[in-house]
Amino acid sequence: MDWENENWVKVYTRDTGDIMAIGWEGRAVLWELMRKVDRAGVLDEADDSVIAEMLRLPHDVTEVGLARLKKRLVIERTEEALVLVNFLTAQEARSSNKQRQSEFRARRRAMARIGQISHNVTTRVTGCNADVTKRYDEVTGNNEASHEVTSRVEESRVEESREGKEGVGTSPDASPPRKKKSGPSPKLITETARTVVEAFNGMFERSLSSKGSEDQVKKLLAKGYTEPEMRGVMWWAGQEWGEDPEWRMRVSPTTLLKLTSAQGNRTFPVYLDLASELWRSTQTEPVPWEKT
Repeated sequence: MDWENENWVKVYTRDTGDIMAIGWEGRAVLWELMRKVDRAGVLDEADDSVIAEMLRLPHDVTEVGLARLKKRLVIERTEEALVLVNFLTAQEARSSNKQRQSEFRARRRAMARIGQISHNVTTRVTGCNADVTKRYDEVTGNNEASHEVTSRVEESRVEESREGKEGVGTSPDASPPRKKKSGPSPKLITETARTVVEAFNGMFERSLSSKGSEDQVKKLLAKGYTEPEMRGVMWWAGQEWGEDPEWRMRVSPTTLLKLTSAQGNRTFPVYLDLASELWRSTQTEPVPWEKT
């Protein structure tokens, strides 16, 4: 079976009044009809005996099933065709955001039972670290111009050292030592922390100060994480715990923004991974905090 290229239909699982009323004969006919109609819900055949052959069901079962489906207005019949009345509506319906979130959590629970979440998160976090390392290498180790400048500075230092030993002293033309590259500016840290905590407060209807989160934000910015990624984690937390009365008061930005944890608890890279996975499962737009 080539799953990716096969036709398929949705089958809803709730036992409604109609599903119960049509009996097992009606349900047997309905499930088979759903596999045989076209994408508009139409079967170009009106004869019961021919339909029975197409569905590969006994004639008496098909006759009873069709009669019950028609009585409950599940199907309409003309002289030339049979129509599943609500087929298009059912097949084109999209789950609500709340339902998609519920399904996402159910999938996570199922994955946890077979031990896949830990493996998947470890793989993605490792990949994330590899990307950061790659970006760092592109700026330093893999930059030919950087190598050339470094070589000249090292040669100058060696020469200065030799001159010092010979009593000549340091050359007056020697370039002053370069300053180390500074981390994120205090202004950037403050503004990012304020924006991120405001996003959290909006999700949880809280009024926390951003001051306590500035240290975590500083570390994340220094590691190459961005404000949209931090806000993405706040969004995920709101979807995950926003309607839980207990967790609404327990969770905080400082918990979500931790880069490391000595106790082995979840860290920011893990939360970011979960946020991206939830977005892909519940939204149609691309993940806004991922670079294209």
